[in-house]
Amino acid sequence: MLIIIILIRITLKSKKGRFEWDKLKLRLPVFGKLITKVVAARFTRTLSTLFGAGVSLTSALESTAHALGNAYVEQGVMEVAENVRQGRSLASTIDGLKIFPPMVVHMTRIGEESGSLETMLNSTAEFYDQEASDAITRMMALMEPAIILVLGGIVLFIVLSIFLPMLNMMNLVQM
Repeated sequence: MLIIIILIRITLKSKKGRFEWDKLKLRLPVFGKLITKVVAARFTRTLSTLFGAGVSLTSALESTAHALGNAYVEQGVMEVAENVRQGRSLASTIDGLKIFPPMVVHMTRIGEESGSLETMLNSTAEFYDQEASDAITRMMALMEPAIILVLGGIVLFIVLSIFLPMLNMMNLVQM
């Protein structure tokens, strides 16, 4: 067991291992959507702040990529920065990633077309912050019964492990 844990830690510290793990996290059945919402909120909030502060879009994208905390998404955002540097639109390159939810793409497109990219990204960040918070609340509410059942099982195991030997001893005394 210790060897497996050490191998997993070594793999996650390597660049390729971290990349694959981060890619897998986004595809997990229940947690993947939550992680995607958190990454989308972080991406839009950071990009909005940097762009609003007067940083060029490509520099803001590069800085945002490093702030996301996910190697897979970071590589994708760096590709977006390169595509924007070549003259492509931000929304179309984000859409090509297939990482972010469609709303991020639509709000980015609207922001680009209307000239209010900072405002649209900020609104999107607030939306996904709220979505992530709601998803965590729902997940915790669903986990409560499972936690109660597990704790009840542990208590039952402890009680039985104490009383069963006592009952066996009483049976031996009565014989």
